[in-house]
Amino acid sequence: MKKYLFILSIAFILASCHSSKKVYPSDPIYDNAGKEYVSNNDKNHNDREVSKQRKEIIKEAKKWIGTKYAYAGKTKNGTDCSGMVMTIYKNILDINLPRNSAKQAEFCTGINKGDLLPGDLVFFATGKNKNRISHVGIYIGNGDMIHASTSRGVTINNLSEQYYTKTYICSGRVIFSDTKHSKNKNQENNSENQENNHSENDFSNQFFE
Repeated sequence: MKKYLFILSIAFILASCHSSKKVYPSDPIYDNAGKEYVSNNDKNHNDREVSKQRKEIIKEAKKWIGTKYAYAGKTKNGTDCSGMVMTIYKNILDINLPRNSAKQAEFCTGINKGDLLPGDLVFFATGKNKNRISHVGIYIGNGDMIHASTSRGVTINNLSEQYYTKTYICSGRVIFSDTKHSKNKNQENNSENQENNHSENDFSNQFFE
């Protein structure tokens, strides 16, 4: 009898521990309509259709998660948003992106938000000027982006989150060999960017985010 009561007591304790476990809502955060943002391409393509280059961009970007934010930084010791994007594209695709997010948006070919593919860039106006691009992230699929947050460092957020819905400006695609576009645009942009870099060495006049 005592053995039976002892077994019942253990079972009750285990059940209590299990029931006290907190259940957290799953990510990502949803918009006011209660729907997760997913691009048309997320619905229409599968993993096999994502090019090797794009997979490498995402793979490298995920390695930066947890890096602290550092204004004008561009390494895993500390980075800002455009510095991380610039370094990843240089290391993976040998493409020289401009140093700040507004110039990176100009470098890209504009695309609709619904046409985003993993590896594309998303741009925001997070500063005082709501019409000026001041932030960039790398789209990684399923509505998510990797970016360098000033408060949390390199992290993942969803485009449906209210803050990023309000500050979103545009989406852009860096043209490389996996697309239907020619390589000439990147070659022209790389040449222009190299010229611009020589004249943009004064940090006080650059807007790095």
